[in-house]
Amino acid sequence: MKPTIYYLDDKTGKGQPKVIRGLSTLLFRYSEELGIKIRPVDILGDLLMVIEHPKLNIGLVSHENVDQSPADLVRFLEEERCAVIFSSSINRNHMDKAIARLISKGKYQSVYLKSAFSSIIEVGQLTEHEIQKLFDMVSMILEYSGESNPVRLSESVELN
Repeated sequence: MKPTIYYLDDKTGKGQPKVIRGLSTLLFRYSEELGIKIRPVDILGDLLMVIEHPKLNIGLVSHENVDQSPADLVRFLEEERCAVIFSSSINRNHMDKAIARLISKGKYQSVYLKSAFSSIIEVGQLTEHEIQKLFDMVSMILEYSGESNPVRLSESVELN
């Protein structure tokens, strides 16, 4: 199976940096339980993380610096042999192109995750819900890679 890029986007096309940053906070908090090592890299205001697990690497990228190319950030995670990448960008078109290049070369497959930010649910609650769902996805990916027990969140996510 090809590696997968999960691209987070909201209905306004502004990306989901808050969700990626919230997910990174949870992964730090539960890294021991998940059996992972986290390497954060802050490149000119953009968050990159490589989550190392004995069976696979997972990458997180939150592109927030308009002066930086999201293609370079995604390429960095590709070079780190990330089997799964969760990404967001404030520049939707450039991130779309970066992901499309990897897909057209046959290197990755993509899953587009559309946020429901126009919902009647209060935005803070919705953000917490989305972070928890992504955390559950990461936990399941690690569980099915063979060596990790799933970590399920029982409490609400604190963003501050």
